[in-house]
Amino acid sequence: FALLRDTAIEAGLATQFSPQDAVKGLLSLATAGQTAQEAAMTLIPALDLAAGSLGELNPEAAAAAIIGTLNSYSMGAEQAGMVTDKLLKITQLTNFTTKDFAGGLDKAAASGAVCGQDLNDVLITMGLLRNRNIDASSSATAFREAVRRVASDVAAQKALMEAGVAAFDKTTGATRPVVDVILDLAEATKSMNDEQRNSIVVRALGARGILAFNAVASAQFKTMRDGKLVTIEGRDAIATMREEMNKTSGVATDFKNKLLDTFQGQKTLMEGVMQTFAVIVGEPFTKVFKPIVFGFQQLMSALTLGLKGISPEMKIVGAAVFIVGSIVAFGVGAWMALTAVLT
Repeated sequence: FALLRDTAIEAGLATQFSPQDAVKGLLSLATAGQTAQEAAMTLIPALDLAAGSLGELNPEAAAAAIIGTLNSYSMGAEQAGMVTDKLLKITQLTNFTTKDFAGGLDKAAASGAVCGQDLNDVLITMGLLRNRNIDASSSATAFREAVRRVASDVAAQKALMEAGVAAFDKTTGATRPVVDVILDLAEATKSMNDEQRNSIVVRALGARGILAFNAVASAQFKTMRDGKLVTIEGRDAIATMREEMNKTSGVATDFKNKLLDTFQGQKTLMEGVMQTFAVIVGEPFTKVFKPIVFGFQQLMSALTLGLKGISPEMKIVGAAVFIVGSIVAFGVGAWMALTAVLT
């Protein structure tokens, strides 16, 4: 409890969130199965993700997105910062936004991890699907179907083989990145008409997986080269996006600093700091009031138990005496006040 308390206070000082917000994030992490030590390491990255979402994620939802990815890939809490950087980076490179995480990230990450897919490739594929205005849930379904068939469906693997595309790495025997499989399949079928191509793709990747095929095969990415904005496509686009996803260290920190480097950002940060200060200052008063409140609680409990044991008749008599006594006391008080005024 001391560790969690200190973590919440540290979060209130280091981020724009209050200790109360931090506690909500810690609760979400604990519910997901993290220990106090793990939650303490994951909290700040979770709050950074919430901040980087520009209001699309609260601390609980941000924590859920991170812990779901960590669990899928059997990562430790010490890698929470790295995951946060990657999640924010993909929102910069594609239309895969932080509000989409709840609808598709956990499903896609889980399937990708089981089938030996790199997290970067999972995020890139989801981003390319979202670029085609396919909702997050459908994007996750398309990715899951494609990767499942490549990794474990014999008929799908046979269809790939007929097209001259390998599902497994010849050296290691591991499932190849589905992104590379799709690029090879697109190359192998480029001279076919739509009917022929779709027939092979559906056999290999499934009716839903064809969405993933179209998204990856037609990948586009805009970048600056020699001072000009250019659009690169296909395999070159995927290669550039992979390079970008390998350079994510510090993305969350940059997000946070830019958000705080505004009047509204400084105002929000000050509110969080003041709330944290109030919590710290209030602790001594809490210790003073605690025995008083406890004593009052005990007194009221004893009084309640005593009244509970009195017969109904005696309760009526007691109520009558109380009312009469109140009336008499009021009358005496009024008489004394009137006498004082007249004299």
